[in-house]
This record gives sequence, structure tokens and C-alpha cells, in this order.
Amino acid sequence: MSRFLSHYTTRQGLEGIVKTGTFWATNFLQLNDPSEFFYSWQKIQKSAFEYVQEKLPSGFLSEKLDAEKGAAECAEQFRRHFESTNGYENLYVTSFSQSDSDDSIGNLTLWKNYAKLDGYCLQFDVAHMDDFIEAEKDTFHYHACKIAKINYGIDENSKELRDLSIQLGEQQLLGLQQEFNDNRIKPNFQIHERPSVFSRMIMEYCASHKDPAFIDERETRILAYPAEGAVMKMWRGIIPNKQIHCDADKPQKIILGDRFQRGIEPRRIIIGPKADPDLSSILCSLKGRPEIIRSDIPVR
Repeated sequence: MSRFLSHYTTRQGLEGIVKTGTFWATNFLQLNDPSEFFYSWQKIQKSAFEYVQEKLPSGFLSEKLDAEKGAAECAEQFRRHFESTNGYENLYVTSFSQSDSDDSIGNLTLWKNYAKLDGYCLQFDVAHMDDFIEAEKDTFHYHACKIAKINYGIDENSKELRDLSIQLGEQQLLGLQQEFNDNRIKPNFQIHERPSVFSRMIMEYCASHKDPAFIDERETRILAYPAEGAVMKMWRGIIPNKQIHCDADKPQKIILGDRFQRGIEPRRIIIGPKADPDLSSILCSLKGRPEIIRSDIPVR
């Protein structure tokens, strides 16, 4: 098991995390690269389309059902659903890379893509990160908040993919029944999940699966689903909802750890091969003293 979770960031990101003990988590549908979502979505949609074809009456408009067009329309409906929730009921993510204890130079791909070689790699103890997430869940009203390891590639025979495809297929059957007013189409209402539950299921699946081309990133993510409104819990009183930050022209975000007396601190900081090595103004805000290493990974 990996000892560290590594977070590659800029100088500004380093200062923000170290001085506040917090992380920013970004709305998954507003990430810089939306193709991450569509990699898994296309697989689910393809399987759902096959399910729908099996359930339709013989000869029923099969020549008019365009799988590619249907996938695009369904994805757009999915986006509109989440955009209507004012940021709540959405999935927010923070990304890390899994690192072993002897990883003291970092990953060249991540240095280039996320820290631009002149940034920094913050390494956090896995056990401390688990405690951090538990404290966040205890402080705010979440449907779920957890650490998830990314799967590279999709097992098309897995029960998880099959269940999601059936749920999506059932939603499409219901839509076809209503659109054409044809009682020969019979959705199985007994297996329908509530829309909010199904949305979280499919978002989590999409957020935890990536194209195998990115396997060298060894990514792990915090997946957070803030719930709208406060909730009363026995012995603990009122648990508030999480504030959604909606700055103009920027993705929606939440701050993880912003109400803790003591936030999260890195166990080790790796200075990028082209980064400023002077961290004295930053480290003075830490209670502990992280190990500081200068990466000598070869770069051109």
C-alpha cells in the first residue's frame, strides 16, 4: 500500500495549502478536461443503448435510434440537471498521485502537467488524510466524502457497469414511452433508483475511471458530494451545509478543512527541478517540520 498521497501544485498552490491546511475541490463537470467524464459515460451509454434495444417491441423505431446522438443528448440532460442544483448534489474532486516512501524525485509527467517543473509536490501521509476526510464529514452535511483510487480502463463485464447501464436504459425506456405514448414499452419501475441517487452513482463511476493512457499518473481522488441544507444529528446538533464558491468565470469549488482547528500538513515537500528552493516564509506557519527534498529528476 502506498505510504503517501502526492499533490503537485504551483508556488501559489503550495502557499495556500500549507498556510491554511485546506484543499480546494472542483466541480467535476467543470474540470479543465471534460473528456475525463465522457470516457466512462460513453461506455455506460453504449451498454444502456444495447439494453434498450433488447427491451423495445420488435421493429419499434430501431432504425431511428441513433446511439451516438442519444449519448450526446443524454449527457447534455445530465449536465443541465446538475447545473440546476446551485452547486449542491454535485461531485467535487481533489486529485493526488499515489507515492511510495522512497519516491523522492516525483513523476515527470505530473511535474510537467501540473507543476510545470517549477512547482512543488506535497506528500501527505495516507492515515492522516483518512482522518482529515473523517473530520470533514463530521463537520459538514455530505451525502458522501471519501478517498477513491482511480481505475484505468473499464471492465465491461463488471456488475457495477451493468447496474448503471440498466438504470440509464430504464430512464431512456421511460422517456420513449412518454414521447411516443406507446404502452408496449414497459419500464421496470421496481428497479428504478431515485434520480438523485442514480446521479451520484453515475458521477462517482465516471470520476473514478480514466483512460488507460493516463495510468502512469497513479491517481487517487477525494470525492465529495455536499448536500443542500443543514441537518440535525443526534448527540451532535445541527450540521451545516458546505459553502459552494461560485467566483465569476471560474469553476465551482468547495474548501475541504476550512473549519478545522488544525488542518492537514504535508509529511514531505519535494521542490521541483526548476522551482525556487527558498521555503522559509512558508514553513514558519507549520506546527511540524516536513522533510524537504530537491528533485533531481532529469529535465531538458
